[in-house]
Amino acid sequence: MTATHRPVPGERHVRPGFLHSEDDGIRTNGFAEWDRLLRETPRFESDRQTSPEPNRLWYLLGHDDVYAVLRNTELFSSRGFTHTDFESDYMMIPSEYDPPEHTRYRTILNPFFSPARIADREDSIRAICRELVGNIADGGSSCDLLDDFALRFPTSVFLGMLGVPTENLDTFIEWTHRSLHTSQSEDPDGTIRDAADRAIHEFLWEVALERRVNPRDDIVSHLLDCRVDGGRPLEKKELLGILYLLFLAGLDTVSSMLGWSFTHLANNPSDRQRLCAEPAIIPSAVEEFLRYYSIVIMSRKVTRDTDAYGCPMHAGDRVIVPLATADRDPDAFAAADQFVIDRSPNRHLAFGVGPHRCVGSHLARLEMRIALEEWHRKVPDYEIPDDERSELRVGMFTISLEHVTLAWGGATS
Repeated sequence: MTATHRPVPGERHVRPGFLHSEDDGIRTNGFAEWDRLLRETPRFESDRQTSPEPNRLWYLLGHDDVYAVLRNTELFSSRGFTHTDFESDYMMIPSEYDPPEHTRYRTILNPFFSPARIADREDSIRAICRELVGNIADGGSSCDLLDDFALRFPTSVFLGMLGVPTENLDTFIEWTHRSLHTSQSEDPDGTIRDAADRAIHEFLWEVALERRVNPRDDIVSHLLDCRVDGGRPLEKKELLGILYLLFLAGLDTVSSMLGWSFTHLANNPSDRQRLCAEPAIIPSAVEEFLRYYSIVIMSRKVTRDTDAYGCPMHAGDRVIVPLATADRDPDAFAAADQFVIDRSPNRHLAFGVGPHRCVGSHLARLEMRIALEEWHRKVPDYEIPDDERSELRVGMFTISLEHVTLAWGGATS
């Protein structure tokens, strides 16, 4: 195990111009490059500006630092982490609020995503997955895992929770891609992303208007019935901010995790064979996929001048905390650089920590478990063809794969 370098008092590291979403090392080597940065400079500064304000950019990579930043909402704010203009029409609620405002909205979401409520959905979620896998397995001997399954499965699940038919599923996937994965170089003035966000909001508002007239047992009707601040209903901006966050998160993060999980299993047949032989370890495997391939990169804004962690930060500075480096830190995990399919305990930070911990974590775990169970029941042996290479897609908030081609000899009945 390679020890992580820890700065000595007075030591300060600067990586001029560094921005992870545009760094060639991360875009080429992905998690391996995050590992190298963690070893060499677990805390460093970049002079790269990510907003019109002349604020500095700090990277804190170690597990303990990431944990502390995410729990300290008073010093490290989520307010406007995606939209520097806090009056934006496209706020993600409650992610872009701090307590106590955050608590107001999180309290009304928690019941809908509770372990018991999600468990009640297992049969319907499994039916969606089984149909998708069956169609893929019966339709040929290869597929693009992302396009044909990993994107369609969680998207179909979420649309069911919205009470919306899947006939426009491809359109919703395209909106999400344009909103989350369009690069600055592709869209320097934000026109593409703004159009996608506007389309998402217009669609969600149409659903909300229809649910006011014809309520159903879905998340939109639930939110329309909720009351905050002593009894008032959610305002339009609040309602759309919550649904916007759920829409993007529900359609993107699980699909990215499935891409990494199946790529790993295709490249590591011993893990795949064990998972097929011992399906009882799938829940543990899910946790290790979440740890070893933590895709989320979080951002916080410094609220006041501080010398936290030996870094002279000023109010308005940005702090980037990649969950991948926290979850691959050898000071926090034994054999951190190895994938251990039945690792226990496994107290990873893949869903964050503190008040902003992912509200959909129970749903994500269930979707990943069902996907692994149903896929390997039908297609236990597969590989990535030698002439295929999965390209990395590194954004400001996630690291994912562009395409994952899987090929197999035949499906089981």
